Amino acid sequence: MDLVYDVVVVGGGVAGVSAAIAASRIGARVLLLEKDMSFGGVLTTALVNPMMTFHSPARQVIGGIGQEMIDRLVSVQGSYGHIDDPIGFVKSITPFDPEKMKSSLIELLVEEGVDFLFNSLVASVSREGDSISTITTESTGEKNRVNAEVFTDSTGGGNLSIRAG
Repeated sequence: MDLVYDVVVVGGGVAGVSAAIAASRIGARVLLLEKDMSFGGVLTTALVNPMMTFHSPARQVIGGIGQEMIDRLVSVQGSYGHIDDPIGFVKSITPFDPEKMKSSLIELLVEEGVDFLFNSLVASVSREGDSISTITTESTGEKNRVNAEVFTDSTGGGNLSIRAG
């Protein structure tokens, strides 16, 4: 099947979800591709919990979409929000329920009008000059040819960039 989008984000960890939401908010038609069956990357699949990155010693340094994710989790009792680190290793920690994080990320993406595909791997990349023009994805035996103006590699391992050469 041929798909056409303004922006394609490859990788559905927190960075990829944030990139997809940000692109959608400025009016882009967005497709988010994730190799697994859920969003959140290592935060939700590799027991990276609690988060410890929202505050410097002096103040909160991460806001925006990242904070919206936490606010959503708090609203569904999936997190207590930012709390003081009882050990004192960092200023604050943000414990969360990984399963509620997964479902909250889907809800945010749906609300923002982002299309997404799970179990999708980039099988090949076509370029025009120095730019990616088309990717072919494989998902449970189904192949899609995806065209876009912008491709964003949020895989964590640079998988799209590696395939693009």
